[in-house]
Amino acid sequence: MRHLTIILVLLCGLVSALAQVSATRDAATPNLVTLKNEIVSYTIDLANGAHLVSIIYAGFNNEEIVRDVKSDNGGLFKDLWTIQGWPGEFDKRLYEAEIVKAGPDEAAVKTWTTSSGLSRGQAKDDIKDFLLEKTFVLRKGERILTVNYGFTNKGEKGKRPAFWSQHVLDFDGQRKNNVYWRPTTHGADWIDDAHRVSANGRWFATSAIAGWNGTTNRALQRGVMFLMDYNDLQQLYDNTAATTTEWMYDDVAARHGRRRSR
Repeated sequence: MRHLTIILVLLCGLVSALAQVSATRDAATPNLVTLKNEIVSYTIDLANGAHLVSIIYAGFNNEEIVRDVKSDNGGLFKDLWTIQGWPGEFDKRLYEAEIVKAGPDEAAVKTWTTSSGLSRGQAKDDIKDFLLEKTFVLRKGERILTVNYGFTNKGEKGKRPAFWSQHVLDFDGQRKNNVYWRPTTHGADWIDDAHRVSANGRWFATSAIAGWNGTTNRALQRGVMFLMDYNDLQQLYDNTAATTTEWMYDDVAARHGRRRSR
């Protein structure tokens, strides 16, 4: 199994010493699973590729900051294969799930599916038969969400896949207010919808020199940051027109039945 870890940090600090955390599945809508403590609520939609479809946070005045997946491309932690392209096979897929921990100190929800390699009428054998596991973890009193990925090759031969992670943030419905920050050789470089090429000549895609990618909102003067292992990154990508914060990972060899961790 290959492991990847992503940490989502809300860039406005609140703590609550009395907070307890929970993980619950909606009885009326069982595809919705919510991890929640006294300061933040994260909701996962299993029927939409196990995307994170809602963030309600006290530090953002309890305003929804995730674009509605029903009206447009939306949600965080969208799973893609680089060679398959967008929207990919996992976009509207129903994932299986288990509440691993329900509190009171830590909540964890494990989701999983197996890749077919099929998308838009094309079959890609290099990404077929992978068990993709995605586990969301929230602790009491924290605003940080940790997401652990696992990839296990269940096929009959070795393969070399590359994973792509996409997140759609539209804090206030005004895409022009989003600013995208990336670590480059010129420091913390930025672009927005009006400046799609930065002052340092960086466009949507850029090579990273550190393991993070962040998005802020001018109206709210707040934002989010994603942290990931720099050693796994191939490039960062921010599509200002589509309000996406995303990145592509390096391709990695995965032998049949091999369990590999990082």
